[in-house]
Amino acid sequence: MRNHSPASHNLRATLRILHRRIGVLLGIWLVLVSLSGGLLVFREEIEVFFNRDLTQVAPLGSKAPLQPALDRARLEHPNAVFKTVNIPEAPGRSISFWGHDPEGRSFHVYTDPYTGHLLGSRLAESDVTEWLYLFHAQLLGGSWGERVNGASSLAWTVLLVAGILLWIPTRGRSWTEGLRVLPNAGWRRQAFDLHRAVGFWAVLPMLAVVITGAYFPFNAPFEWLISTLTNSSAAESAPIADQRPAMTSGISLDRVLEVSSAVLPEAPPNWIRLPEGQRSYFTVRKHLPGDWRLEGSQHLKIDSADGRLLSVDLQSERTRAQRILRSIFPIHAGTFGGTITRALWVGLGFVPLVLFVTSVSLWMTRGRAAISAPRTSQ
Repeated sequence: MRNHSPASHNLRATLRILHRRIGVLLGIWLVLVSLSGGLLVFREEIEVFFNRDLTQVAPLGSKAPLQPALDRARLEHPNAVFKTVNIPEAPGRSISFWGHDPEGRSFHVYTDPYTGHLLGSRLAESDVTEWLYLFHAQLLGGSWGERVNGASSLAWTVLLVAGILLWIPTRGRSWTEGLRVLPNAGWRRQAFDLHRAVGFWAVLPMLAVVITGAYFPFNAPFEWLISTLTNSSAAESAPIADQRPAMTSGISLDRVLEVSSAVLPEAPPNWIRLPEGQRSYFTVRKHLPGDWRLEGSQHLKIDSADGRLLSVDLQSERTRAQRILRSIFPIHAGTFGGTITRALWVGLGFVPLVLFVTSVSLWMTRGRAAISAPRTSQ
């Protein structure tokens, strides 16, 4: 069998060094960010479980008007700014009003949809899931942490691409070697096989998560690229009823629900954004079967003064660029395939831990030598 050409040998050596050094520099970060992201896949379910006194109610049949509950929440929390209304589809769940308290802290006020009684409030920062989210998205460092995360995601992409190129077997080796773990081999060979096999099977979803993660701090380049490739507009226009400020008095939430029921009546509203600043309209989201976002991909905008339906923004009618961009978060969070993909994304969060532990164990036994498979004569 012929030996490799010098160029091929040098390329693999360079890839091996690149793969190892990026892994060493970013290893702990990759593990922590991935684990936190895996836990956040079921963030809502975790929050509901640990706040059952606020989130669980007894279904009693007909529901009470919603506007009086929001009015009571505003009276009990003066100077707070409420931004959204979250309306779960499950019959035994409470409705929550989300906003910021006078200190600017994120918080929820919960109400029983059947009795209209307020159940209490909760600061978002009191939940471990909020801390996990801030760490995962921003490294607890605000916008600069988000940008560091984005830059690290690009380096992570290089790490994954280098790893899969190194996985490609050299002459004299079978392609199936990199797909399995030999059960009777020594621990060192098993660690190497596990590193290769897990890396191979997980590389495509990992690339999807990493690349979409870079979008959030660097969305402008993504929008330009996708718009150019699809030859379609990525810009999203917002209807403005007029130039007046958003009204605190006007139509009620119950009127908003009534107007929205005329569009896609088979899909009840599950999220309402309240008017704020110069945005003089309500935004209502609806969830249809097949929508990748859990809160729905169909948007309605309703004038806050007279209840006119200003626009109907359906997923099927968006441009190609808009559909791709709006799929980025569902792909990153694993919600695009329902419970199955969400469960798979939880497992995906543990992949960097497996890769890091196996690579470190191999590296420690070899000192500074490159991690590679035992060589055979060629």
